[in-house]
Amino acid sequence: MKTCLLVGFLVFTCVGAANSDEAVAQSPECRTVPLNEGGKPKPTKMCKDTNGQWVAAAPVMGKEIPATFRGKIVYEGTANGVNYPPQRQNSRNILGDLIGSALKLDGKPFSLAARYELEFDGNLVTGRYSGRSANGATQTGTMSGTRTGTNCQLFTPNNELIQATCDSQSFVAVSKSNPQDRNRWETRVDASSVEVVDYVERDRLQAIAAQQAKAEREAAAARYAALPNAGPTLTKKLDEFVRTDSQGWAFNQYNPGSIRNVKIVEGTIKSGSYVMRGDYTYNGGSEGWVLAKMAGSKLECIQFWDAVMGCRGLRTAEQGQAMRDATAAAVVGSFSGGGSSQGGQKMCRNGFGTGTPGTEQPC
Repeated sequence: MKTCLLVGFLVFTCVGAANSDEAVAQSPECRTVPLNEGGKPKPTKMCKDTNGQWVAAAPVMGKEIPATFRGKIVYEGTANGVNYPPQRQNSRNILGDLIGSALKLDGKPFSLAARYELEFDGNLVTGRYSGRSANGATQTGTMSGTRTGTNCQLFTPNNELIQATCDSQSFVAVSKSNPQDRNRWETRVDASSVEVVDYVERDRLQAIAAQQAKAEREAAAARYAALPNAGPTLTKKLDEFVRTDSQGWAFNQYNPGSIRNVKIVEGTIKSGSYVMRGDYTYNGGSEGWVLAKMAGSKLECIQFWDAVMGCRGLRTAEQGQAMRDATAAAVVGSFSGGGSSQGGQKMCRNGFGTGTPGTEQPC
C-alpha cells in the first residue's frame, strides 16, 4: 500500500468520541454488577473492552472531550481519497501536469475501512490504527500529538503533520500531501466512536473489584478451614492415589509427599461414602488440587483441578506414554505441513514488506 494511504489512515485517527447508551448497548458482553463501595453495594454497568477487560460504562460526555480526560476511545469509519501519479521531473509540461491534478483528471480514487484506538492523557494523544481496503490488504501504524479543545494535531512516524477537528460526536478531516512530495494524495475522513473507556473510572472500579475478590478468597479459605480434617491416614492414602495416577500424566510431574490440607468436603468418614480434597504441588512448585470420591476404603474416582473429563479412574504409565507419543506425532505433522505446494515448490503466506500482504510466495 502506498504512503498516501498510510497518511490517510493517520488523518482519520484524530477523531473524537461519542459515548452513547446505544454504543454501550451494542457491546456483546455487558452486565450490571453490585460493586461494594463505602460498605454499600452499588449497581454498576460493566462491559468488556477490546482487550477482554471488564470496565465500567463511562458516563455520557458532552460534545467536547474534557480537557482532563484520561482514557481510550475507539473509532470506526471510512477514509476516501485520491492518489495522483508521481510528478514528472524536469518536464516541459509542468503547467499542464498541475492543471490536470487540480482538475483531478489523473487521480485514482481509493476507499478504506479502518479502526483506530486513541489514548488521551489530558492534552496528549497517542494511538494506533488498523485498516483494510476492498481487496483485503491490511496495514497498521502509530501516531502521536496534542489536542486543544476540539482541535487535534498529530504526527506520523514520518513527521507528517495532520490537523483535524475532533469532538466526542463526530470527526471530519481533509488532508493532502506536502507540495514538494513526488507522490501526491488527498483524503477526507468521516468516523464515529464505538467504544469509550474512562481510565480513571476503570482503575477505581478495578481497585474495588480487587478488594472484593480478596475478601471472597479470604471467606472461602475460612469456610474450607472449618471443614473436617481428613487426618494423617487419609492424607497418606490420597498421596498414594496421586503418586499412582501421576505415572500416567503426559507432561506434568507430581512432587511426591506434597499433599496437604486434606479436608472432607462431602459426606462423612463414618458413613463410608465421602469426598476428600487436598492441595499439592507439581513441576517443582506449581499449585494444584485434587478430589477423591471414596466408598469405604476403595477409590471410586479421582478429579484434578485441570480435569477435562471430570471424575475418572487412576491412569497407568502406558496411558501417559501413549498421550506423549500422540502429542509428538501431532507436532511433527504440523511442521511438515506448514505450507502449500505448487509445482514441487513449497509456498508460504507472506507478511508485510515482501510483496502483496496475504499472498503466497516461495518459502
